Amino acid sequence: MIQLITLDLDNTLWDVYPVLRQAEGVYQDWLRRQHPDLLPYYRLSDAQAARAALLEADPQLKGFPTRLRKQVMRHLFEEALHSDPQRLHEVVEDGFVVFHEARNTIDLFPETEGVLRQLSALCPLIAISNGNADVHKVGIGTFFRHQFSAESSQAPKPDPRMFRQALQQAGVQPQHCVHIGDHPEEDVSAAQALGIRGVWFNPKGEDWPLTRSVPDHEVRSLEELPGLVSSLRKT
Repeated sequence: MIQLITLDLDNTLWDVYPVLRQAEGVYQDWLRRQHPDLLPYYRLSDAQAARAALLEADPQLKGFPTRLRKQVMRHLFEEALHSDPQRLHEVVEDGFVVFHEARNTIDLFPETEGVLRQLSALCPLIAISNGNADVHKVGIGTFFRHQFSAESSQAPKPDPRMFRQALQQAGVQPQHCVHIGDHPEEDVSAAQALGIRGVWFNPKGEDWPLTRSVPDHEVRSLEELPGLVSSLRKT
């Protein structure tokens, strides 16, 4: 019987890309108002190039978005503020707070809240995400018992650490847990490697890309999940 549901967040409960574009715009407006002298040092193309260079030097940074964002900002403003390290620190930290607040201003998929309400009535929910969204800031924290992120666990999916932490927190064995997410490797395959059932959220009807495994279940709509979980709880 299923006793725990773990859920991915970005691109499972909402579309993350419009959120990130909006947050970037909010950040640039803040920089323009609060630090206009730094505008010549910040261009989106430069930020993207710095991000790519940092990831090439340390690919694992991809799973640590907060750390990566701060390193990009520090890289861009270091030349202008090398003689004022205190201000550099404040610009990076204050700017991230502004970006992160906007990053948590999210338009959920229309069905998300209703589905979470139904799922949380069936069994506990724990969020597991490589992103840095906060379920409480987003406004859905009441549905979740706990949240684990790559940065809180220091191990992004497909590393098993977050899954193990969720199982331990809930006191549930892997065979009594189901994980739901959009990413074939980071969500489905990673969960299955621990004996957790993997549900692939595939709204675009894409072909399964992995040859070494297949999802235990596949849904095209979040609204299919309460019925699926209810049926799994009977087996």
